[in-house]
Amino acid sequence: DTACNVEGCGFTRKTEHVYDHACDAVCNIEGCGFERTTEHAYDHACDTTCNVEGCGFIREIEHRYTFACDTVCDVEGCGYTREAPHVFSNDCDADCNVDDCGFMRKAPHVYSHGCDNECDNPLCGFRRRTEHVYDHACDTLCNNEGCGYTREALHAFDDACDAECNTPDCGYSRMPAHEDKDGNNICDVCKARLCLLFAGGSGIAEDPYLIDSAETLANVGRMYDAYTYYKVTVKEIDCSNWTSVNLNGSFDGKGVILNGLDAPLFDDTAAGTTIANIEINANIVASTTFTAAVVYYATGDITINNVDVHGYVQAGQCASYIAFGPGSAKTINFKFKDCHSDAALVATGERTAGFIDHPYCAAGSTLTLENSYYDGKQSNVKGLYHYYSYQAYGNLTVTDDYADVAALASGNNYVKADATAKLTMGALTVPAVGGTFSVAKASGASYAVATLEIGPNDKNETGCYIGVYMTEDCVLVDGAYTTANIKNFNIAVNASGATATGASGDTFNIVNSYYGTTYAAAVVKIAQYDANGNLLALASCSIKK
Repeated sequence: DTACNVEGCGFTRKTEHVYDHACDAVCNIEGCGFERTTEHAYDHACDTTCNVEGCGFIREIEHRYTFACDTVCDVEGCGYTREAPHVFSNDCDADCNVDDCGFMRKAPHVYSHGCDNECDNPLCGFRRRTEHVYDHACDTLCNNEGCGYTREALHAFDDACDAECNTPDCGYSRMPAHEDKDGNNICDVCKARLCLLFAGGSGIAEDPYLIDSAETLANVGRMYDAYTYYKVTVKEIDCSNWTSVNLNGSFDGKGVILNGLDAPLFDDTAAGTTIANIEINANIVASTTFTAAVVYYATGDITINNVDVHGYVQAGQCASYIAFGPGSAKTINFKFKDCHSDAALVATGERTAGFIDHPYCAAGSTLTLENSYYDGKQSNVKGLYHYYSYQAYGNLTVTDDYADVAALASGNNYVKADATAKLTMGALTVPAVGGTFSVAKASGASYAVATLEIGPNDKNETGCYIGVYMTEDCVLVDGAYTTANIKNFNIAVNASGATATGASGDTFNIVNSYYGTTYAAAVVKIAQYDANGNLLALASCSIKK
């Protein structure tokens, strides 16, 4: 207190208020109550605690930032930092969406594999530029793991005949598109000799065409225009469903086994043909007049070496090796060496022969057999022949180092053929005109087939040989196989060029050939078979009128 309280004194003194510290606003003297104005002292605007000793005052402050994502307080001397709450549209968004921020991060795009060009994040939609990786320019499959992309291979070739792709490291090869319009086995484009039909080779003696399948064997027929060499490279070939092919050249089977052969191996053979080193397992049942397992028609000299024939051969007439010769005006030399056949030969028409059915050749022709023989079983109507049938007409001279040539004096040329399995033959009873045919059931027979055969044969326009005009399965009635449709017809012959009408009532109508307006023969046959299809009995009759 500065003024004396004694009444009338009026004395004042100089005093000082007492404070706890420089920022204390109220005097500590009891009863004084004086207040002063003070200010706290701070290091900077963001300092929260007064620096005056003994004060301890704490204030609330707010840091100052330029924008919402700013991390450092803008107050000079503060230095306070915070975590920036950047805002992005999605996980792959690289730019912060806050105004004035400008922060950019590395976008964590997600891809399935190295070639994936679109981010897998469904909200992103970002696309990048990628390139597939290939081993070489012709590689079709991308090498990036998990990619699986394929493209069309752009192989590079010199021309249509080029087989190897020119691209480095490619190695692709194709079948050349050779052209051979004139059929001379020479490519019209690159002039190369073609062996695409075979497993290899060029068809010459030093480099024969290679045969490794039924398909390449069948292509032999496409080379008939020139003498060509062939060699088989496999041990066995399945020849079931076989179609005979022509042969002009030298065919070396190298011991191949032809299984299931159901037609002559070769159709026409050109003069000078050689066939060697084959084993045939035949199962031939032909509807033709002639057949054989090896050659159907030998047009000129032929040599067959080390060819064995087994199995079964059946036709109107048949043989193991050759069915037919070149013709009555042409000489031929047949040569066999080291050949053996034990095939069962069955003729439903006339004859069978161990080697050649119908040599059909001019005087001066020869048949030479060296260490070659037939010892199979023959069944036929008219005769069993070891060498060939009667139809050589004395024009064939035989030389044989195996069989007894003296046995040929009988004129049937039959040596060592087993006759024990000869068919049961019989004559059909000819009924009245319009009547059907029947024959007693043979022992062991399971079914029977009847045929009507007439010549001239208008089917092949040669007019010389019997042709089959009707066939039917017989019905078993009272122990006899009986026809229903094949009758004792009157045979009518039309003029050349007229239409054949076939069966009509009791008449059967055919077309004549250039041999004349009459027919040479008309025969009805009933053949009986066991359950396995083996021919057991054959009965026939002529109905020529």
